[in-house]
Order: sequence, then C-alpha cells, then structure tokens
Amino acid sequence: MKINFIAVLFLIPALAWAGSSKPSGPTVTIHVQASQLVTLCEPQCYRSQHLTVIIDGKKYELDPDKSITLRADTSLGVLRVGDYQATVVSDEQQGTYEYHRKYRITFQDGKTRDYLVVGEFE
Repeated sequence: MKINFIAVLFLIPALAWAGSSKPSGPTVTIHVQASQLVTLCEPQCYRSQHLTVIIDGKKYELDPDKSITLRADTSLGVLRVGDYQATVVSDEQQGTYEYHRKYRITFQDGKTRDYLVVGEFE
C-alpha cells in the first residue's frame, strides 16, 4: 500500500507536466493596427498578408512566413484589426544591432499562423 501511494505521488506531477502544452516562447499580445493584401511576382505571382502591429508598445511590420504565402488566384482575407495572442517562435540576435524574430499568432478558432518581423519603428 505504501509503495502504491509513493508511486501515485510521483505520477501526478509527471501527468500534469505531460498534459500542459507550453508555447515555444513567451506569450505576447499583438495589436493589429492595419492589414493589407500585397501581390508579389517573383517570377510567379503570390498574395501575401502584410500587418502593421503594436507589440509591447513598439510598432512593427510583419509578413507571413512562406508557409502561408498563397498564389494570387487563391482567396486570402484581410485580417481584422484588434488584439491577438501570440508566442515567440524564434528570436535570433545578430550582434547588438540586428535580429530575426518570428511570432506565431493563435486565432480564436485555435488555428495559427507564423509571421516574421520585417520592420521596426519608433
């Protein structure tokens, strides 16, 4: 009986840890100020969703990771302005003056999209 009780004590934290789905980076709120569809041709034409956002009081421009860049004839909507929850997927510093950062926005229906920081403003 004592062994079963001890086994259960060790099992409960393990189950709690396994059941928690922690994001890959810090959770942040992204406020989308503007969203626009941009058509790029190189050599095929693609439609992309360009975002102007505020993250922690700083203004950024985000472009989608290549995985959601669609052909120009594919339907892609304009993202509504407002607040969205996101996680930092990657954040690579290059010296003290440059960085590469990717955010994963989670929408209300549970779907996600990855966006890259392509601009920073004061």
